[in-house]
Amino acid sequence: MKAKTQKMVLCAMLTAVISLLSLIAIPMPSMIPISLQCFAIALCGYFAGSVTGTVSVILYILIGMVGVPVFAGMRGGFSVLFGATGGFISGFIPLCLLCGGFGLSEKSGRYRHITAIALGITGLLLCHICGIMQFMLVMGTDFPTAFLTASLPYIIKDIICIFAAYPVSNVLKKAVLHRR
Repeated sequence: MKAKTQKMVLCAMLTAVISLLSLIAIPMPSMIPISLQCFAIALCGYFAGSVTGTVSVILYILIGMVGVPVFAGMRGGFSVLFGATGGFISGFIPLCLLCGGFGLSEKSGRYRHITAIALGITGLLLCHICGIMQFMLVMGTDFPTAFLTASLPYIIKDIICIFAAYPVSNVLKKAVLHRR
């Protein structure tokens, strides 16, 4: 029972972290603000693993879907999820799943760091593909226009977020394990 309660509290805390880091956003002309959402999502996956991290992300999406302004730019509701930028939000699910490594353990060998980053980059690409596709559908643009508008200006920042979230998660894991 204690472990179950700890998982629930961890999910709630990670959902709060995603929500807080999403509020730090710089508006852009493309309607997609620069935010720390990708960092927060990757951190959830790397820190808590695929299942717990993804539950936190889904909880974050559900909270935003009902109208709580937790998405970037202090927005919330169905209109955001089904709007031009909503594909990126739904793309957070595969991003977190892959950052979580589907159970990638400390015993995965000396290449586990490279594997973790590669999985994170793959998840990021899936997230951007989801975002581009929905942007295309909602805005009525072609793929090159959607890519140049909705993805390209943000991809470097998002890759940096993936690279930054991994060592931060390792520091957090050590701090949490040290306290037990």
